Amino acid sequence: MITHSDIPDLQKQLETAYQVPYSFALGIYISTIESIILNWIDHDFTEEPEEIARYITSVVRI
Repeated sequence: MITHSDIPDLQKQLETAYQVPYSFALGIYISTIESIILNWIDHDFTEEPEEIARYITSVVRI
């Protein structure tokens, strides 16, 4: 559970974006970001951090 976030109404935004209960939506959100970062690490940081940030912001729904 996230106890503090700079994202306003995080729970509501996640539930709305992913159309599933918060616990599932949070898992999807975190797993998506984690997957991108781990892929970047596995490929020896080929892309610039800014490009990875763009990937993350383009695929997460909030």
